[in-house]
Amino acid sequence: MRRRRTVLLAATIALFALACGKSIARIPIGPLGESGETELDLPAGTKLLFALHEEGYSYESGGGVVIDAKFLKNGKKVGTFTCTPFLFKSGGGGGCGSTTAYNSECETTVPKQGADTIRVHVHSMADSPTVQMKGIEVDVRQL
Repeated sequence: MRRRRTVLLAATIALFALACGKSIARIPIGPLGESGETELDLPAGTKLLFALHEEGYSYESGGGVVIDAKFLKNGKKVGTFTCTPFLFKSGGGGGCGSTTAYNSECETTVPKQGADTIRVHVHSMADSPTVQMKGIEVDVRQL
């Protein structure tokens, strides 16, 4: 019975790891409003997950954070992707926090031309000037 539980637990962990994808690149950004890029060969139709990680954040009265990504092939833009992985609720004042885990993510598919570079810009939403983040990194995972 104990061996059966161990095998079941190992299978569950393996399935969870597959669902989260394999990390293929980490793009350091720094503070909110900065950009970064990485070069990697991405065939057309590859499914990707962009996971946003930060060392700390603060905000007042709600708002959000946006990832703008460009897919490049031989230096030319072949596609774009935008998502809002962080939304902060407004309400009783502001908030602050810290995290050490990838805590918000968005999925996309590589354009039909494929790509050799991903360039990302992470910024606050237009209506969120009070959001601050530091130590931002985007983890690109292949699903």
